[in-house]
Amino acid sequence: MPRPSWLMKNHMSVTVHRQLRALSYPDESEMGLFFALAIPLDDSISTKAISVAFFFEANYQLPKNTENLEKNKKSSKKRSINQNQHLLNRKTIYSILESKLTALGLPGNLCLLKIICEINQNNLHHHNGLVGDLLRILFTPSSSADEENLTCEYIAAEQLANSTDNCNTIYPHCPITIYDYITV
Repeated sequence: MPRPSWLMKNHMSVTVHRQLRALSYPDESEMGLFFALAIPLDDSISTKAISVAFFFEANYQLPKNTENLEKNKKSSKKRSINQNQHLLNRKTIYSILESKLTALGLPGNLCLLKIICEINQNNLHHHNGLVGDLLRILFTPSSSADEENLTCEYIAAEQLANSTDNCNTIYPHCPITIYDYITV
C-alpha cells in the first residue's frame, strides 16, 4: 500500500537525534587479540623446507567509564605525524626483544647478541625472500649504528659472526638459538 505524500515529506525532513552511547565494562576488564602467521621460506639450494612463524598478541584494558573515551579521543587528535615518526626504530626493537627474552628467564642481552651473531653468520636471508631480508635488516646493526646511537656490543656481535664458526662458543650463557624458532 503506497504512503501518502504528506507522510513521505514529513518523514524525510525530520532530523533524529540520538544520544551518543558507549559501553562500560567492570573494573579490570581486558580484551585480547591473538594472531599467528606462518610463512614458508623457499630455499632453492636444499631440499629442506624452512618456515618461520610469528605470533602477535595485544591486550587492552577496556574503559571503566565514558569519560576516559572522550579524553583519549581529544588527545589523539593533538598528536602530529612527526611525533610518531621515530617511535619504532632498531634501538627500540632491540630493547623490546631483550625484555621479552628476559621475561622468558633468559639473559636477554646475551641472547640478542647471539641472535645477531647467528643471523649474520649464516646466509639464511640470501634465499628466503622477504622474511630473510627483514631478518637481515633487523639484525644487521651496523647499517644504522650512527643514526640510532647503538652500543658497540651489537656491532661487535655482527662482526664476530665473520670471525667464528659457532656463535655458541662466544655466547655460551644463552641456551637458545634463533634456529630453535625457525623450522628446518
